Amino acid sequence: TGNDCCLIIINLFCLVDTSRGQGSSGGWTQRGCDLLNDPPPAPSRALLTRSPTHLTMTPPSPDATRRRPPIDALPTELLAYILTLATHAPDAEPRPATVPDPEQEGGDMCTYQPFDAASVKRPLRYAGTCRRWRAVAFDTPLLWTNICVTPDMFVPGCPADGGDEVLDTCWLELYCRLSRNRALDILIDGRDMEWRHADPRCYTPWFTTNHMTHALSVLLPHLGRWRSISVLTDVYSPMHVALKALDTFLVAYGAPFLESIRLMRCDAYAAFSRDSPVSDPAQLFLASATNHRGLLPSLRHLTMRGVPACWSSVAAQLTDKLCSLEISHLPRPAQPTVTNFVVLLSAAKNVSRLVMNGAGPSLQDVGQDFLDSAPIGPSLPLLSHVVLGIRKTAVGFALLHMLHGAPKMHHLTLEDASDPAERRSVDCAPLIAFLHLRPNAGLFPTLAELRLRRVRFGGPVPPGAHVPYLELISVEPNALDVQADEVCIRGPIQLPRRPLALSIEDSCDMVQTMCLGKGDKAPRLVTVHEFEGPDGDGLREYRNFGSTEMRIVTRASRCAEWWEESSNAPSSDSEDSEVGSSKLRRGSDPYKLDWPLELY
Repeated sequence: TGNDCCLIIINLFCLVDTSRGQGSSGGWTQRGCDLLNDPPPAPSRALLTRSPTHLTMTPPSPDATRRRPPIDALPTELLAYILTLATHAPDAEPRPATVPDPEQEGGDMCTYQPFDAASVKRPLRYAGTCRRWRAVAFDTPLLWTNICVTPDMFVPGCPADGGDEVLDTCWLELYCRLSRNRALDILIDGRDMEWRHADPRCYTPWFTTNHMTHALSVLLPHLGRWRSISVLTDVYSPMHVALKALDTFLVAYGAPFLESIRLMRCDAYAAFSRDSPVSDPAQLFLASATNHRGLLPSLRHLTMRGVPACWSSVAAQLTDKLCSLEISHLPRPAQPTVTNFVVLLSAAKNVSRLVMNGAGPSLQDVGQDFLDSAPIGPSLPLLSHVVLGIRKTAVGFALLHMLHGAPKMHHLTLEDASDPAERRSVDCAPLIAFLHLRPNAGLFPTLAELRLRRVRFGGPVPPGAHVPYLELISVEPNALDVQADEVCIRGPIQLPRRPLALSIEDSCDMVQTMCLGKGDKAPRLVTVHEFEGPDGDGLREYRNFGSTEMRIVTRASRCAEWWEESSNAPSSDSEDSEVGSSKLRRGSDPYKLDWPLELY
């Protein structure tokens, strides 16, 4: 991590100079450990008004010069580079959110470095080390480009106003001023990690509309420098305030450098409401930008979860630079129609990752025979990753029908996005037949990975259904009829009309019987993931039968709780998902899931 990187460099410079005394270097090393581990003090108003040019340093005495640690001999430029690297260095674990960059040759991945409240405070910690580091930190704008609004910024309010916690914006003012003209990455995390959707008590969100208003009053004047913005809330009221304020500033000034927009209402259950959170069409996101174009010329990633919008205006702002589009968890009145969906795809022809999870499209503008009346989508030559979370089989047909122009689709995920209270999940057998039966047999010739999550097979699987890689998550045993070279099973297999899934051993016996029955058409490798095993990940055992090898892999017990909740909850999207709809721990990185990436 960034702290480890900086600490290693400090230790290195203290150890290589053997001509200095042992006590001096050892004390400096301990001081470096203390500074990197102690929380930084909250910035005061004096810190906000003080300039690095006002800092004066008394020339050291000759004795003090001899005791100077070697790191003090570093040039200012090199020290600034080390602090920048320590601030923005990625974590040791690979980030799960990666999307192919169509502009890069060879399929390079386009990513944004994750950050959270802890990493954002690193520049303050470095500035509190000594006067020289303070001057270098204040004179290095790249240290202050990550801005995070979290509960750590709350302070007690005035007793005359009720004593409610208010947002201390001195952090935001400090970072906006010290970053100068550099591009900003902003995260507003208004989620309550202790709130549970099933709690029958009346819920009062701690992050209110006033908090959102105060934060945006400082950030929106710098809209021209925004590079990415992420807004996460539990309820819609603070999100609505953010959308209206952002809408107004976008229409007035535009956002020429904004590359990533992630707007997420992190309550997937709200998607099953019969009403839209916004009843007035004029209050929808970008509704006032109907007659404006080119407001987001640099936009590359757009994620909208539980956020209704004026879809025609959204399509008007998309360009060929867009490479990732996600629309998820919308109630039926707020879902885009088939026509809206086609217009969105037509405006983003170079998109490489598409997620439509519980967001329609609504079939109200097509007839019963939608394969004849629904329009065929535009050519999508770079589209390779597709996630379709459907609530009705007809919606799945319409989506696949409109993706005829994606010949390079490599990954396809089909999952049930219907209400968990529904007695029966979505029937996936007709969709598999649609993909593999003529005349659609060559619909997606490069399809290499098929993932099925919480779906059922109401009929037989067509004999020609074959994919190189098949992944099954909480499905019925009929899904094993799909021929694949490699099969990955996440958790026990679910039997129809049974409230509980089989045990891992029963699932393995069922898979073994299936493989022996297929003969030479059996998969060569079957991996079964067990989420209720002992602590620690790794291979528990393997079995060989015929030409098939079965591996049983255990996952740490911390995954079991997540699996118990997610198996019956609304899905949280594909393996490329950046911020799951499931709750993360307060203070954790919202761009990095707490459970292993392999779960996805």
